[in-house]
Amino acid sequence: MPSQYEARLRHAQHYMQIADRSSSLYNEGGEQVMAGLNLFDQERTQIDCGWDWARQQASTGDDMIDHLLVEYADITVYIGELRYHARLERIPQLEAQLAAARRLGYTSIEGNALGNLGLAYARIGNIHQAVTCHEQRLAIARQLGDQRGEGNALGNLGLAYYALGKTQEAIDHYNQALSIAQQTDDPRSAAIAFGNLGLAYTAMGQVRQGIAYQKQALRIVRELGHRTMEGSTVGNIGLAYQRIGDPARAVPYHEQHLTIARELGDQRGEGLALGNLGNAYASLGETQRALEAYAQQLVIMQNSGNRSGESIALNNMGLAYHQLNNLSQAITCHEQALLINRDIGNRRAEGKNLNNLANVYAELGETEKAITYYEQRLAVAQEIGDQSGAMITRWNLGDELVKQGHLEQGITFMQSYVAYLREMGYRHTDQYAAYVEDLQQQLQTGRP
Repeated sequence: MPSQYEARLRHAQHYMQIADRSSSLYNEGGEQVMAGLNLFDQERTQIDCGWDWARQQASTGDDMIDHLLVEYADITVYIGELRYHARLERIPQLEAQLAAARRLGYTSIEGNALGNLGLAYARIGNIHQAVTCHEQRLAIARQLGDQRGEGNALGNLGLAYYALGKTQEAIDHYNQALSIAQQTDDPRSAAIAFGNLGLAYTAMGQVRQGIAYQKQALRIVRELGHRTMEGSTVGNIGLAYQRIGDPARAVPYHEQHLTIARELGDQRGEGLALGNLGNAYASLGETQRALEAYAQQLVIMQNSGNRSGESIALNNMGLAYHQLNNLSQAITCHEQALLINRDIGNRRAEGKNLNNLANVYAELGETEKAITYYEQRLAVAQEIGDQSGAMITRWNLGDELVKQGHLEQGITFMQSYVAYLREMGYRHTDQYAAYVEDLQQQLQTGRP
């Protein structure tokens, strides 16, 4: 009769095999995605029981336990992103894998664990810790001559640098990752690199180039049948259309993202899609509908421990309350979002929070506070290379200066924004240009 230890070991090994089967189905893509997720969900209680037991035995020095810890985390590398809480479950699982790989002397698996741990840290907004993990992962990949591992590490470092506002540095890493993916015939990694390049170029104001990259990514992931990546990619295309002032065209892309996320039980994706859909509704003037989407987004992000996502939801709610003229509630939401982003080091989001606070104070007629926040926002945008953000802030800062009677200085700021809109092909540019021309006439004639 087997001992209790042997029985628990066999139980853990058996359910590890079931987890492996569910992941294999999921990774096949297409119709098998849901089959894999359904199998995992059906057996998750026992899978987690076996995994938790293995983690409890980590101190025994038994190599079989360490192999279990390595394989459980490796098997669930993709499903784990959808099903496990990043802070409370995924990070402890990956830390256990990393320790086990080091005890076994498995350098390649150590590198994989560091890469996945970096992604998990980024998911909860700990970007600096993510960078540390990805840099270690990159060093190991280069030491082993692992080109695919090197490409993955470069791409993930790019994501971290993008979150820190270092857009050009991010693009450099994405291009290196894309080159390696193409050399090694790795379409999934190529799709990720195209998508990341699309986001970066969109953030730099080169939106049409960004959309072109995203559509290349979308073509690949649909060929692969990768529904999770398809969802995030259609969402990013929707964001790009919003960026050039076409929210009506953006809505169907965000609706596709929301449908896919709910189909997969992807709470993180659902939260992102709700936020982006809310933004599109707000741009179309459907503010109450937008606020309802943001409220759902906030709950999802708080429940999942996603501080970055929580700050996004708070920022979105602040914008909606501003539209509904509930300015005190708007300030509260933006201040909470600003505190989170400063804490986690997300400079790009910090800049947006500063801008939104400035807009509320401008609405209240508190011009000095508005100018102070706009100046802080402009400094952040210039520091991180956010051309679009810097230009919008120049318009807003110029408008506040005009209110104070500094027409010439205000016009200079606003003209740079009009020139930027023309370069981008924004459809409503003439309205902004006409306003600036009227201000110029006031300056020339001296009339108020």
